[in-house]
Amino acid sequence: MAVSYLLTGEKASYKGVDPKKPFDFSLGNWGAFEIVGRFSSLDVDSQAFPVFASSATSAEKARAWGGGVNWYLNKSVKLALDYEWTKFHGGGSAGDREEENALLGRVQVSF
Repeated sequence: MAVSYLLTGEKASYKGVDPKKPFDFSLGNWGAFEIVGRFSSLDVDSQAFPVFASSATSAEKARAWGGGVNWYLNKSVKLALDYEWTKFHGGGSAGDREEENALLGRVQVSF
């Protein structure tokens, strides 16, 4: 499940975001800003163990929560910064695999 909200009033669409005021430092325009949140879940079927995976080294379940901010400079350039935390069930030598934290940055250019 994912949610997002454009702080600068643009409309979100599957075609992307078209900032009302594209980035132009000389005019004081900053483009569009969006906050995002996400939850995801993975449940591996028990029949996968031990044929396709080992329960000693592979997690049976994972739950992840994340959030971030997107900056649309114009219709073609997007900068994204996201954080995600994942908790596992199983997969560790003595119980659950260690939790993971990830900080991801991305520059996206479309033509």
